[in-house]
This record gives sequence, C-alpha cells and structure tokens, in this order.
Amino acid sequence: MDEEHRKLLKKYRMAIAKDLEPLPIFGYLAKLDTFTADDEEDIKSICSRSGKVERLLDILPKKGEGAFECFVRALEKKSPFLAKPLLQESGLSPCTESEKGKTVAKYMCYRLFVFLTLYFSF
Repeated sequence: MDEEHRKLLKKYRMAIAKDLEPLPIFGYLAKLDTFTADDEEDIKSICSRSGKVERLLDILPKKGEGAFECFVRALEKKSPFLAKPLLQESGLSPCTESEKGKTVAKYMCYRLFVFLTLYFSF
C-alpha cells in the first residue's frame, strides 16, 4: 500500500472505527483473498466490534498494492458514507454497478500475477 493511502486510513481511522460494521467488509475482502484465514481468525477472536475494526485497519496496510482500493470498494458497497471521503481524497472514482466486477477482476489478476511470478521464480 502506498504512503498516501496509509495516511488516508490514518486520517479517517476514528470515523471508520466509530461506524463500521467489520464483518460484512471483512467477508468481502476475504472473498478477494485480501485477507488470509489467519487474519480472519485473528479478527473474529476479538470480542468488541470496535476492536475488530481496529485490527482490520492494522492489518490492511500490510496487504500490498490494491488492498486500499478493495477496501474502499467494499465500503462503497456496505457503508457508502464511509467511502465518500476516502474516494474524494484518494482520487478514486466512485464505482458504477458495471465497474464493480472490473475492480474485483483487476485485483484478482494482480494476485494471480504475483503468485505466478513467485512460483516460477524458484
């Protein structure tokens, strides 16, 4: 994740932590392989909603390129009022219904590329 996106997450962390329901967002990100089974276990083991959100926001910056956009797209779908300032300040365009599948496909292609690069480099 680039530094600009990290700064935006930090800037809006309190607002996100206050209002986000983490499990629907986490489910969306897990489908995209943004989070691992270990991440899921880690987040779900925390009792409080705010603790789950805090942990999700701690893990997210470590997930590489594309994770920020996937997170914002998940917010667009599940909590659009939280996505709005991140969209505006990051320069990402709001996603139309027809573009949502493209974002997912783009991220999945990126993940496949990274996997194949690592696999064939050995």
